[in-house]
Amino acid sequence: SVALMFGGNYMGFKSEHSNARMLSNLLVSKLLLTAITLPLKNNIGDLRPDNSACNAFPSGHTAAAFTCATLHFLEYRNSNIWFASTGFMIATTTGALRVMNNRHWVSDITAGAGIGMTTAILTYYFNPLTFEFKRENRLCFSPTYIDSKAGLALNYSFK
Repeated sequence: SVALMFGGNYMGFKSEHSNARMLSNLLVSKLLLTAITLPLKNNIGDLRPDNSACNAFPSGHTAAAFTCATLHFLEYRNSNIWFASTGFMIATTTGALRVMNNRHWVSDITAGAGIGMTTAILTYYFNPLTFEFKRENRLCFSPTYIDSKAGLALNYSFK
């Protein structure tokens, strides 16, 4: 799905943004996705179907796949809806294989898909690295990483 997202322009499809903006969206959404899924996996303690570990919920692989699929869809939906939708086939297959290989329950992949799509949509429309504010607001977002915790810092300058 990532290869499709960056390769679409070379295959004759028109993305909504430049490769730099797509990369920024991908990195920020993956950071946000990790900040959400890892604490859930570590604190919920859902036993995997194969009894190998207690970190099944939510499915991180499915969440990551649906993040990429959603960003891909948002970039190319106005150029070619069929091409834009291909990422969802890959993401759905990822989730189905996680269940078929006895690594996740259906609820795990459903939650992972929802979290993945939500983080992609939020990042696509509100990416703090590229979101443009009016100059008079003097508002700035920046990603932070302190004591093994990821987050966003909000700064406002009064004049």
